[in-house]
Formats: sequence, C-alpha cells, structure tokens
Amino acid sequence: MNAGAAAARGRSSCSCTADTVLPPLGMAGVLEAMSDGDIVGGAFRVRLVPSPSAGAYTRAALGITGRAIGLRSLLTRSYTGDQAMFVRAAAFRVWGASRTSRSWKTWRCRGG
Repeated sequence: MNAGAAAARGRSSCSCTADTVLPPLGMAGVLEAMSDGDIVGGAFRVRLVPSPSAGAYTRAALGITGRAIGLRSLLTRSYTGDQAMFVRAAAFRVWGASRTSRSWKTWRCRGG
C-alpha cells in the first residue's frame, strides 16, 4: 500500500488489501472527508463477512474480531489495510513510504 500511495499522482489516494470491498458509498465518504481541509486521512470500519457455508462459531468469531479491530482503531487512531485507508498525497510525502500505517494516529484522521 505504501508503494501505491507513493506512485499515486492525485491529491489523495485510497488503498486497501486485495480482499477488501468498500461500502457502496465509500468513495463518496472519502471525498466528503477530504473536503475538510483539516483532515489528512482516515480509514473505514471493518466488517468481516463470513462465507455462506461458515458455521455459527466462525460467524461469531468474525463478528467479535471485527468489533475488536474497530475498538482498537478508535482508541489508538491507527489503521490497517483491511480497513481501506485514505490519505492526502502531501501528507504521505511528509512521512515517506518507509513509515507504517501506524503513523497515521499522529495526524488528525477520520474513521469512516
């Protein structure tokens, strides 16, 4: 994701892992957040979706895990690629591609 953000040529970029799907109005949320000049980046909430054949235990475990990831992000303001992160290009250039997504917590970010 760092490589993608570094190569991006727009004013901001949105990155996620290959198995992550944005919600239907996800990009509209990114555009809304980025219209606020004080916001430099953010991330989406995680919703882990089990396969249709998953049993009750797997469904419960994924639900708990998703909520735990959300709570960790809320408390620490650090995000993972599974949450689809977005950032202003200028802010990303300040940190450099060598920093991790954990650096995001030091900036004013909005969780989506």
